[in-house]
Amino acid sequence: MHRIIVIIATIVSVAVTAVAQTQIYVAPTAAAGGDGSRARPFSSVAEAIRKATAVKGRKVTVNVLPGNYLLTAPIEITASAAATITVRGTGSCPSRIIGGRPLSGWSPIGNGIMATAYSPKGTADSDIRQLYVDGLRAQSARTPNDGWITVSDMRQQRTADGVNHIDIMFSKSDLRCLAALSANETKAMRVRFFHNWDVTTWRPTTVNVLSSTMQFSGPGVFTPPLNPIQKGSRCVFLDYPEAVDSVGEWCFDRSHRRIIYKPRHGETIGEAFVPTLSRLLTIHGSQTRPVSNITFENIDFECTAHTTPADGDGPTQAAASWPAAIDIAGAYGIVFRNCVIRNTGESAIWFHDNTHGSSIVHCYFYDLGASAVKIGEPTFNAHEATVPYAITVDNNIIHHCGQEMPCAAGVLLLQARGVSITHNDIGDLYYSGISAGWTWGYNSATQHSAIADNTIAYNNIHHIGWRQTSDMGGIYTLGEQPRSTIKGNIVHDVLSYDYGGWGIYTDEGSSYLTITDNLVYNTKNGSYNHHYGKANIIKNNIFANGTYYQMQYSRIESTVSFTFTNNIVYYTSGTTLTGNWLKGNIVMDNNIYFNPNGHYDFAGLSWRVWQQHHDAHSLTVDPLFVAPARGDFHFVSTDNVRRTGFQPFDYSQAGVYGSAAWRQKAQLPAATVARFAAMGSADGVNRELVY
Repeated sequence: MHRIIVIIATIVSVAVTAVAQTQIYVAPTAAAGGDGSRARPFSSVAEAIRKATAVKGRKVTVNVLPGNYLLTAPIEITASAAATITVRGTGSCPSRIIGGRPLSGWSPIGNGIMATAYSPKGTADSDIRQLYVDGLRAQSARTPNDGWITVSDMRQQRTADGVNHIDIMFSKSDLRCLAALSANETKAMRVRFFHNWDVTTWRPTTVNVLSSTMQFSGPGVFTPPLNPIQKGSRCVFLDYPEAVDSVGEWCFDRSHRRIIYKPRHGETIGEAFVPTLSRLLTIHGSQTRPVSNITFENIDFECTAHTTPADGDGPTQAAASWPAAIDIAGAYGIVFRNCVIRNTGESAIWFHDNTHGSSIVHCYFYDLGASAVKIGEPTFNAHEATVPYAITVDNNIIHHCGQEMPCAAGVLLLQARGVSITHNDIGDLYYSGISAGWTWGYNSATQHSAIADNTIAYNNIHHIGWRQTSDMGGIYTLGEQPRSTIKGNIVHDVLSYDYGGWGIYTDEGSSYLTITDNLVYNTKNGSYNHHYGKANIIKNNIFANGTYYQMQYSRIESTVSFTFTNNIVYYTSGTTLTGNWLKGNIVMDNNIYFNPNGHYDFAGLSWRVWQQHHDAHSLTVDPLFVAPARGDFHFVSTDNVRRTGFQPFDYSQAGVYGSAAWRQKAQLPAATVARFAAMGSADGVNRELVY
């Protein structure tokens, strides 16, 4: 009898499990009118998800069979399901959600250039600015192919009708390349300006080759007083047919209604897409009716657009206002696992307000128009009740960001709390690796930072800047951030254009941060820069090999800015400290400073004089690293460093974890690393800027 009961119970359990788990299938080649079964799958991912949200069971799996799913509109999820839904790519080949039109019918037109006819089907694809060929972003036709055109002067005025007019003057020869452009081609091209931490892209209203002047007009055309486009600012000219003169470049030739592309060396054009959508997926609930418990797994999201508005893309630090291909608001339990997000015109994923308990894990982000991940809103006065919380960004590879907006951060944490950004590999981008905070200065009656309780830990941030932007850092912070930690990260190879190529940068009002067990090396300026803030703890870090100096301290305040203890500062060039260290309200002791050349410069003071003010128990002894010139900061012996209380940490824990293949994928190509190294950190512009 006991055996019979066990058998019956087992049968009942299997039956309940079968009922509780619903399987829905979708295939790119399926005929219309399917019911979502394995035999008659849906042909649309959106249709399959709508079916899943209507299921009453406990678990639903949407099986997305391999192939290309070409969207004509974003997938929209606005209602929560009774079930937990998993949208999963199946099979050995990728399941690709694509927001673009495929191109074919290429033919040569001379000078190694290929062309194919292109007729926009509507406003969504009438102003295309991106082309993706065999998974790679084609370079928008640009002049010059390398380097910059320099602004000679700028003047601006606002007319009575409220329209701003900005005239940009250049050297006499700079505009000759535009002499043959028609009026329509002139208005279709773009000019991208680089000015410190900002990037601005405008469409010219007129181009006067004889006077070497461009005019830009529109209500939204402006240049900020704090960081204006001015004499010495740099720019490039984009998107006109005559500029397609280098391999990998392309342009939409509007006059002939065709796309022209100059293939890379040895390239035969295979798969090519022009994006027609800026968004692929929206998950939009509300604070009272959130969308919940949806996981996306083994899905590729790719090919989205960014079109330049008539007034252009104005300056916005860290590309904070730029939209994302995947947009989430009013939701919880949203998970992206083992997905690929690439070839985007804007950012990849944005968690807005009223979102919590969600994660991005083991995903590969590559070739993005702006940021990989954005969390929170760019507001100066946030409210704890609505900001995102309990968001995890873990074990992801984030490479080649900022391709349309170079001032984008890899991960942008705006106003949020309880966020963990851990074990990510972030590299090959033009601005800060991780930017946290969106309040300039301290909390007050008029502004309030809600960012708190966040962890930035064990990330590998490297090969950033590329001489494109200035005033940047591997990890950049703003505003009060109580109970937040920056721990166990590696930051290396930071190369700004001008000033501000820092490793860790606590900017305006950065406060209550604990910065510990980080390794920072090979930065253009210094490993650490403190603008102003209070009550920060900087402990047990290794700061090495800044080119011009090792650390900078700027604003003097009455409150204690930070305590700096048990750190190692190692360098072979530049000064030890620069800025207002002697007058600052800081606590510094039990550190090691070492220059094998014996040169020490503590903001103009010798070591002996410096110790009369700070670092009474600190030492200038060799920390005995294995090979710091090669980036090996393990210890031959820990005898010296333990004299000041330094605790060795295992920096190999930083970066992604998992299979050997996944860790190998996080390695930048050798050619990319070589190009970065060839730029030379000490060659170029540098201004020592002390606020």
